[in-house]
Amino acid sequence: MQLHELCDSIRATIQTDFDATYRVTAEISSLSAKAGGHCFMELIEKRDDKTSSSKLRSSADIIAKVRATCWANVWSMLSAYFLDATGMQLQPGMQVELDVNVDFHPVYGLSLVVVGVNPEFTLGGLMRQRRETIARLEKEGMMELQPALSLPTLVRRVAVISAADAAGYQDFTDQLRQSGYAFFTQLFPATMQGEAAPFTIMAALDKIYASGTPFDLVVIIRGGGANTDLTCFATTTNSVPSAPSSPCQSSPALGTHAMSASSIWSVSKLSKHLLPLPNGSLRAIRPRKTNSPNSPISSSSR
Repeated sequence: MQLHELCDSIRATIQTDFDATYRVTAEISSLSAKAGGHCFMELIEKRDDKTSSSKLRSSADIIAKVRATCWANVWSMLSAYFLDATGMQLQPGMQVELDVNVDFHPVYGLSLVVVGVNPEFTLGGLMRQRRETIARLEKEGMMELQPALSLPTLVRRVAVISAADAAGYQDFTDQLRQSGYAFFTQLFPATMQGEAAPFTIMAALDKIYASGTPFDLVVIIRGGGANTDLTCFATTTNSVPSAPSSPCQSSPALGTHAMSASSIWSVSKLSKHLLPLPNGSLRAIRPRKTNSPNSPISSSSR
């Protein structure tokens, strides 16, 4: 038997035995789409190991992987439907439930053809993870750690966790400069979205503690964005617990649309006082006033 004969036999078997449309759940590992064109994805499934929280998941955690294609005539409608239902674009790292047909090509191998998507699955998964995170924090007594801390009447030393080029960070420092108050701020850079975010945020909190500087407040700034861009603030088992256990007050500044999806927001004592960036986020900060109405802030970065 020649190779193409074997491949033709496999293709015929798949067309006969897998001729239905299947609903599958998976994570989008990669996605490439151009306006008016086809969409090419790689779908994966990872081992359900909730104990692997100390480091990023490795390729060894992947237990299934397959290519998927959504043809242009379907992709234009499917992507618009998902965006309208969720306010989010389909993107890598997202857990999805897709309707697919199975295909096999003698040259390109096994693949899936995407013909539908269930947006409620993605939204429901995010909310479920958020509830599980908050339930664990409550069980471990971490929800009460931040409220037990007292915020100084005069807040002067502020540690900031953010990306140096984040728009939210720039808005925050601009507000400080225009406030007429004197602040000392120090930036502890971190990745603020994606799989690496929880670990860099936790590392930044550790650096703040190890710096020896008696900060009055830690401000964690991401800004706005789609809810799936902020899952590290809602579902992580790393950075959320680190925030309430920080020895000084922590305040998230996540943007208007992100607060409801954030577990870090839930554990912050200041969440009921602060307004989202960029407007009004300094309501709870009352440092000493200077003689200059536009006193520059003193800042540094690590």
